[in-house]
Amino acid sequence: MSQRTIRRALREVCYQNRVIKKAIRLRVPNRRNRQAWCRGQLHFPVIGYWDRVIFSDESIVEIGANKRVYVWRKAREERKPECMNTPPRKKFGIMVWGCISYKGMGTLAFVKGNLNAHGYQDILEKNMWPVAAKYFLPNDFTFQDDHRSRIRILRIFSFLKFNEFVRLKKNHQKKS
Repeated sequence: MSQRTIRRALREVCYQNRVIKKAIRLRVPNRRNRQAWCRGQLHFPVIGYWDRVIFSDESIVEIGANKRVYVWRKAREERKPECMNTPPRKKFGIMVWGCISYKGMGTLAFVKGNLNAHGYQDILEKNMWPVAAKYFLPNDFTFQDDHRSRIRILRIFSFLKFNEFVRLKKNHQKKS
């Protein structure tokens, strides 16, 4: 039997060759904690609360070839575990940091090497303060970061306290 014959037979029973969806590595307790945190934030209004929050995060932008993985599945089966692929652990790329608020975006900062406390403080001074100064009155905004352990270093806490940052309440979860 040829590959073409097999593909034709699969299509006749409603299977399609689709790009596999990436699965997010998230443990069940962390998923529950995220959902509980989100439900706890639902009552806050956009105007008067969320419009004064500066959200920040860092991410790795992958560089290189697009390595798509395909799977034969039926329509609406894209979220079945057997039709999903967990992303590889090793990634090659560049880390970027950015922030955004209801009122506008900040600049994208490229992170060289590992993001330690000194580097994070430098990013906040050069990239977050201009956003805060442009869109908010002094001490009239809430800063949201991902509360990672590297950020919880005493140096960052003292920097945030010295600059009178108000931080969004932590979503209690461990990073996977």
